[in-house]
Amino acid sequence: VSGDVCHGPLIFAVFIVTLSLDEHFITLSPSAIVLYSQLLRILITVNFAWLIIRFLDSVIENYVVPYAEKSESDLDDVLIPVLHTVVKVVVVCVVGVMILSDFGYNVTSLIAGLGIGGLAFAFAAQDLIKNVFGGVSIMTDKPFKIKDMVKFDGRQGTVKQIGLRTTRIETLDGTTLVVPNAKFTDGIIENVTNRKQHRVTLNLGLEYDTSAAKLKKAKEILKGIAKKQKGVKNDDCVVFFSNFGASSVDVQFIYFITDLKSIPQVQDEVNMAVKEQFEKAGIGFAYPTQTVIMKK
Repeated sequence: VSGDVCHGPLIFAVFIVTLSLDEHFITLSPSAIVLYSQLLRILITVNFAWLIIRFLDSVIENYVVPYAEKSESDLDDVLIPVLHTVVKVVVVCVVGVMILSDFGYNVTSLIAGLGIGGLAFAFAAQDLIKNVFGGVSIMTDKPFKIKDMVKFDGRQGTVKQIGLRTTRIETLDGTTLVVPNAKFTDGIIENVTNRKQHRVTLNLGLEYDTSAAKLKKAKEILKGIAKKQKGVKNDDCVVFFSNFGASSVDVQFIYFITDLKSIPQVQDEVNMAVKEQFEKAGIGFAYPTQTVIMKK
């Protein structure tokens, strides 16, 4: 702890001593003397509180912060600014109570009132408290970290920032979501960062008058696209005639994207290749239709 901690409080202490000495050289009424003495006690209390705050801040900066910088956890990086604030608030509250007590106020009833008020605040701020505990849970349990790709509540995106109350996630289209941390503690999170591939299932409805030969051709085209497409696992696609639908014969095309950073781009290229090659082969896509047979 550096000597600068005591510099300001020490100068202020000299000023207080000067004021206390002046009391012997000036003539004051008895009531003024009492008030003057109270003022000196308040200044001494404030100066002592200032010294304690500077000392604790110095301890945090010189010992806690260097330790936090070596730690891999994000929890300490978030809690250190909170710790700074809590230390100051606690010291200021204690000093305030001491000053009020010196002026003759009933501190016991005040503390009791603050306790009831604290309970009311806790009840009103239960969502905030829930989110804060959710943030602590994320930082300790680490279901995900910054730059991870996650899926939750039907959404998907990259984690950009983890805060004590909220987490910021950037979706695939560049939108930033500010998500309360309680969402992650109450729901299911899928961390897809460590996966090696992304599965895509494409259901293609072909016209009912598509011949068996063209159906086989369609399957060959899809397998060929998977083999040639960059960013797709070439030897692990699945193509099969899956169903006689209400208005189409259905072919299911399952392939796996290995370039996880370019999922939308790869899907776009695969879909365009399917459209172009089906058109060249004369294979048509079906749309919902109904055939009405009328008897005389």
